[in-house]
Amino acid sequence: MSNYIFICLNGIFFFFIHIFIIIIVIVIVIVIVIVIVIVIVIVIVIVIGIVIVIVIVIIIVIIIIIIIIIRIIIHGRSSSRIYVIMIIITYNH
Repeated sequence: MSNYIFICLNGIFFFFIHIFIIIIVIVIVIVIVIVIVIVIVIVIVIVIGIVIVIVIVIIIVIIIIIIIIIRIIIHGRSSSRIYVIMIIITYNH
């Protein structure tokens, strides 16, 4: 009789251990998924930030070039300056 009770207790014990292991695995998987999602979101935000900075820098450079060209055209006199700046611009790109 005591043997039978021991087997039952053993079965219940193993059952609870299995449930506990399954719960731990599920929690670990959920934590890993959340961490991966957070990392992906951070990477996307960083990439978008870098793209925005690059676009702003390009816009500023274009505005500066346009201002320089307009000032040269307004101040006119030597048209050779325009050609020099055009050569510099095409060389940089």
